[in-house]
Amino acid sequence: MRAVFALALVSSLAGSSAVGVAQSTSSTLLAGDKAFLVLPPKFVSAASGVELKWSPDGRHLAVVRTPMPLKTSEMRAAMLTGTPPADFESRMRVYVDVYDAESEQTKQAFEFPGQTGVELGWMPETGQLIVLTTRHPLAQEGVRMGPVYDLYRYDTRTSRTARLGSYQGHYFSAGMSFSPTRAVGLVWMVGQEGREEAVVVTANGASQPSKIAGGAGPYGAYLAWNPDGMTLKLGRSVEGPDGASKWQIHDFDPLTLTATLSADTRFTFQESKNTVAWSNVSTDVRVGVKEVEKLQTTVLMPVQSGETDKAAVLDAFVERVEVSPDGARVAYTHHGMTVVRDLVEIPRGMYEQMRDAAKRTVAMSNAKQVALAAIMFSADNDDRLPSNKEDIQKLLLPYLRNQSIFDGFVYTFAGGFTQDIELPSKTELGYISMPGGRVVAFADGHVKWVPDGETVR
Repeated sequence: MRAVFALALVSSLAGSSAVGVAQSTSSTLLAGDKAFLVLPPKFVSAASGVELKWSPDGRHLAVVRTPMPLKTSEMRAAMLTGTPPADFESRMRVYVDVYDAESEQTKQAFEFPGQTGVELGWMPETGQLIVLTTRHPLAQEGVRMGPVYDLYRYDTRTSRTARLGSYQGHYFSAGMSFSPTRAVGLVWMVGQEGREEAVVVTANGASQPSKIAGGAGPYGAYLAWNPDGMTLKLGRSVEGPDGASKWQIHDFDPLTLTATLSADTRFTFQESKNTVAWSNVSTDVRVGVKEVEKLQTTVLMPVQSGETDKAAVLDAFVERVEVSPDGARVAYTHHGMTVVRDLVEIPRGMYEQMRDAAKRTVAMSNAKQVALAAIMFSADNDDRLPSNKEDIQKLLLPYLRNQSIFDGFVYTFAGGFTQDIELPSKTELGYISMPGGRVVAFADGHVKWVPDGETVR
């Protein structure tokens, strides 16, 4: 098993299938003194118009998906007539799926009617996904009803769901924020004249809505949790007496719903410890003779890039990307589905050694195939080996799988009959140069690594 794993890893690092392993879609990100091997994608769920949210420990991924409720024949008819089926809206559904990266399984946690707004939040240390939904009931007796907010919980440890509360009446906006380190969160709702009420969410459930003391709530403010994970800062840009804008900071305790004006005039967000970021790259792709289209490719890149860092290609036509908080996985949507790719972190020095070994393994495989092709050619041509003055690729290509095997190979043999070679195991046919040495192929078909400064023996 170790040998198979090492061979597969070497193949993925080298980017070639020449060593007999199916070619991998892996790529590598170099970030400072670290390297991240980006493993092939794993399917999570079919998704369209999704929201992705990793749990704080990076194990679970919550996915909001809204699949198309029409069959192919119905879609074709709707496009031709310009009219969807009468029950189209009633068929619409919003699903929340939860993917477990350890078991690599996806479970459906919730199903809601179409047009339901969904916001996701994870409560640290509990494995609990908190879902805040927004729905708009139909008007009654000519009076337009305000939105209804429902709060749900999904426990990944038991796969059980529960509704924690339902809030309606004078509210017109709502939002959530959860501590990055503690099992506590805040759901706030805004009513008429900017009135704010909040619900405290803990592992045991949710409180009743209460007014925020101190006159300053999260609505319209920048939020940043303090390092203790129990309190947060609310920052707003206000106009000072001199007309210049400045920060007004409130220290906010979500357990007591108390906001206290702070003497601090600086506002900073908590810095992420993640070393991996992502970016979109647009390239021109020629279609036909004159037309050129833009191809968008998403790449992973270091947060703080240096001269020797290298980005890794993630995929093309990516709609949404979320790197897990621990930097061990990246989730994204691609062509209507959600996938996850694991990021295996290794020391950069170890990666470079593995990469060089992988390239050497591929070079030795290629050189051996060229040598065997030359021997097969001689068997079909009266035991004559070709010379280095002939078109070697043209002569030997019929005996090889593809032309790329010739990459870097220098054929040095002067030509002649095999029976005239006294020591085939010491007679060089050709070589592939590499950093630190070269791979040499001999007339008997074997290959050998020869370090710089050593002679062929």
